[in-house]
Amino acid sequence: MSKPDRKGDVDLESDRWCIFQGMPYVMDSAGPIEIRQSVGETIIIAERLAVPRHIYFKLDERPSSDVYDFTPVGLSTGQREGDSLVVTTDMFTAGLGLDGAPRTEKAKLVERFNVSKNGKELVVASTWTDPDVYKEPYRYSWTYERIPENYTASPNYCDPRANGVGNYPPGEDPRPGKSGN
Repeated sequence: MSKPDRKGDVDLESDRWCIFQGMPYVMDSAGPIEIRQSVGETIIIAERLAVPRHIYFKLDERPSSDVYDFTPVGLSTGQREGDSLVVTTDMFTAGLGLDGAPRTEKAKLVERFNVSKNGKELVVASTWTDPDVYKEPYRYSWTYERIPENYTASPNYCDPRANGVGNYPPGEDPRPGKSGN
């Protein structure tokens, strides 16, 4: 079996094996996102295989790398600037970044979140910097449309065996035409 290629920012092999993806996958290829807010923190939850993202507002100081473990979604801190939410994220683990480019532990992401006047769109303007990957800052923006209030997220159950990888115990493969049917 050959390893599938990448599609945009998604490592297809990781997706098949049900390995949770980090940034930028959380904000891009993971389908609908849900944003929950409180006074000190905002959480962004993707519908598909993505690690929940926490944006902290009331950290007395940024933790050092001796205390905070680098993660696929990094450490995000936010502050309000006028009508915008500005989020700075660093402390990423090395991994897959935009369009298949590597993401190193030196990567830094600054995002500017703005809700449209009618409240139906969210525009996120992003700037990535990483001295090991980009010669100059990489900029782009995504626009999200608000989904209906009655939308119900699909259950996120992922079984790598159902994706054609992994192994079922002998005689227990539930896929059509396979043993155990």
